[in-house]
Amino acid sequence: MVPVVLNASGNGLIFAPLDQLLWTEEIATALERLAELFDDHAATNEHLIWVEGQVSDLALAQSSATGWRIGQIKALFPES
Repeated sequence: MVPVVLNASGNGLIFAPLDQLLWTEEIATALERLAELFDDHAATNEHLIWVEGQVSDLALAQSSATGWRIGQIKALFPES
């Protein structure tokens, strides 16, 4: 299971504990369906996915082209 949230600002958020996010047909389909789900439930702003691991350049480019923004959790909690 992956936590999926609509916050008070209307942003659709996904927290994905992945080692690596690669752009595949399955990922494209999943993000498309999740975007539709968010939109059906009044998400008004961004579609954002937070990933724990690495994100391929292609995944970054394609997700951005389809209206998703990707954040990396490690950027929030840098190692000391």
